[in-house]
Amino acid sequence: MSKKTVLFEAEEKKLCYDAAVLLRKLGDQLAQGYLEFPGQSGAVRIDAPKDVMIEIDAKEKVKSKGTKFGLEIFLEWYTAPQPGCDED
Repeated sequence: MSKKTVLFEAEEKKLCYDAAVLLRKLGDQLAQGYLEFPGQSGAVRIDAPKDVMIEIDAKEKVKSKGTKFGLEIFLEWYTAPQPGCDED
């Protein structure tokens, strides 16, 4: 049986410049093999392997008040399975 735990979650309005700074920081960290996020009880660090799966979706939705655009970037990877653990 698999167990899902939310390690970090955030949603906030930012200036485009500040969003770009955050994306650059995440890209630099990923290139170094980890991602780090601020947490209530200290930083949350997630180690990343050399290879990851990346999915990018760009969408638009026409509404009465204008066209809404969205961009989703999804990264996924597995760590080595631990002995005795079931896989998904």
